[in-house]
Amino acid sequence: MALRLSAKTFHHAKRPTPTVFIHGFLGSAMNFRSLGQNEDVMGDRYVHSLDIRNHGRSPHADSMLWSEMAGDVVKFLDYEGYDQAQIVGHSLGGKIAMAMALLHPDRVQNLAVVDIAPVNYPPVSEPLLILQAMDELDLDAIHTRSDADEMLRESIPSELVRGFALQNLMPEPNGKMHWRLNLETLRKWRPYLSGFKIGGGGDTSVYEKPTLFVRGGDSDFCARRLLSQDKEEVSHSRYPGCGRNGSLSTRG
Repeated sequence: MALRLSAKTFHHAKRPTPTVFIHGFLGSAMNFRSLGQNEDVMGDRYVHSLDIRNHGRSPHADSMLWSEMAGDVVKFLDYEGYDQAQIVGHSLGGKIAMAMALLHPDRVQNLAVVDIAPVNYPPVSEPLLILQAMDELDLDAIHTRSDADEMLRESIPSELVRGFALQNLMPEPNGKMHWRLNLETLRKWRPYLSGFKIGGGGDTSVYEKPTLFVRGGDSDFCARRLLSQDKEEVSHSRYPGCGRNGSLSTRG
């Protein structure tokens, strides 16, 4: 069942077709705040940045099928009254964007995919270890993100990754802290999210409209060898010195 997603909206102009951003694993709509607010970059479009299911302010669900997450984005377009959108997805959000383009091509005007490819990546242990560390954190013993950062130093050594994960730790009115992520479901579905078996006809579909793949020069998640080179509609951009822009190296 499609969910009503939370979104951060930036109003720049009255051009009818918007740009919709979809964040990556453990991210949120706020990951695109600076870009979404930049009128020089975004031009004359309305801009919406979504929280995907089980992330940010969006509802939690027990399932994370590609068809369901693509359907969530379609439901957002329906609610906002848009026939189509320019879809931009990063990492896990890139896979959701590609699934949407394959299952609902009439709703995607054009597509931009950042640092991910339409392939099955081998499962890696890092994301599950991070989720486990987050889940095992004693929330009753902390009062600030700084407290949590100190307690997670051993289990999540990377300051960058730790800081990214801790963006999801939120205060409650009573002073306690809580994770706004659905950690249990994310742990359960993490192996599935490494793959890209769409179902519903998506595995044999072809999206024929203009598509841009953007990859960081220091990242191997979207190497050219992973992308088909026989489509004129597919463009590639590489940014030397860029990794995964502060997101987790989770292959989706």
